Amino acid sequence: MESYAFQYGLEKNYSDIVKRNKTNAPKRIQMKELFNLITGTATQSVLAATLAVPSDNKTNNSYYAQNVIDFFNDYGPQIFRSTSINKGLLWIIVLLNTYLAGFLGFLLGSYWFANS
Repeated sequence: MESYAFQYGLEKNYSDIVKRNKTNAPKRIQMKELFNLITGTATQSVLAATLAVPSDNKTNNSYYAQNVIDFFNDYGPQIFRSTSINKGLLWIIVLLNTYLAGFLGFLLGSYWFANS
């Protein structure tokens, strides 16, 4: 993505990108250079932070999108482990909630219609 943005900037003759093209700087643009605000909720906020916050205090470079994708591919299963509940216990909870809701509905209905 960053390489495509760099090529687009060269085609449009953006001065900063043309200057960068003449140096030994990487031929790609960081997301924080393209956007003034990067936000998200839950997992997207982690992605936004890694794209916006410097990874190196000396150069003020952020992570590139490919670095973030590689990180999530490598560590995602460890970070987002699924927890499961016993299916028998789940059915008991569902049935109890259903009976409780039905009983409360019966009591409320009896009260409302008996007093009308």
